[in-house]
Amino acid sequence: MTIPSKLPVTLAILLGGKSRRMGFPKHSLRHKDSGRTLLQVQLDRLTPSFSETLLLPGPNFLEGLSVKQIRDDQAWSGCGPLVGLLTACRHAKNYWIWLLACDYPEADRNLVEEAFRQIKEGDRALVFKDREGREQWLCGLYHRDLAVEIEGALSQGTRAMKALKDWTGVSILARPEILDSSLFVNLNTPLEARSHGYTRPS
Repeated sequence: MTIPSKLPVTLAILLGGKSRRMGFPKHSLRHKDSGRTLLQVQLDRLTPSFSETLLLPGPNFLEGLSVKQIRDDQAWSGCGPLVGLLTACRHAKNYWIWLLACDYPEADRNLVEEAFRQIKEGDRALVFKDREGREQWLCGLYHRDLAVEIEGALSQGTRAMKALKDWTGVSILARPEILDSSLFVNLNTPLEARSHGYTRPS
């Protein structure tokens, strides 16, 4: 099977986290060599591989970006990444969405292609485990038809992404050896950022 240059998947980049350990918004990290922000780097390297890209900035738009941005529904503002997934499910043109937090500097389309190789009939979400067995909910493939159930869960007070684990059609996948473990690295602290060439914005 020939794999298209642009996958028929919506890339939904998740921003708006509280970044407590980093101390400032992670997307504003600057690469020490190019001076470009982490978000700019992510957009440049990932958008060519997907037929649609959405930016999920939380409650506020970011200035100076041409990519489509969609704010969270005010009714759920501040309720975490599950709201971002709901926003993506409501607005994606494609059936499948790759939800990716902006602080995964190595994640790429190889993850999505591998997820599709393992997909089974009835699957509505596919989430990998990393080398240590941690489920990577903010680097997962989700079907947009989950929107109704997500909204219902939010209405009942659910906030954690891992709550999806008990839903029908959600598959947790072990990391295949063919995929580098660095694909799941995410940047939570200034030290981790520096180890990948990023520094605090000036």
